[in-house]
Amino acid sequence: MSGECDAEGWAERARVLADAGKYEEALLAADRAIELDQSFVLAEIRRGSALGHLGRHEEALRACDHVAFWVFVDQFKRELEA
Repeated sequence: MSGECDAEGWAERARVLADAGKYEEALLAADRAIELDQSFVLAEIRRGSALGHLGRHEEALRACDHVAFWVFVDQFKRELEA
């Protein structure tokens, strides 16, 4: 996978790296995905998972908070459109 991925590509890279037990690298890939798209929930999930595996539990919980925020925003937008 090239360094010129989009957010989805970086999130997938984070998954592959985490599956290989490379959590520091997975975290960097998830962070890159978030830089490209701050509302990309899957990237936050990947970030939280990597942080949890690294024992960085408070940061993992903050990532979960971000996920909850973006899910709320998405639901709110859908209700406005209805």
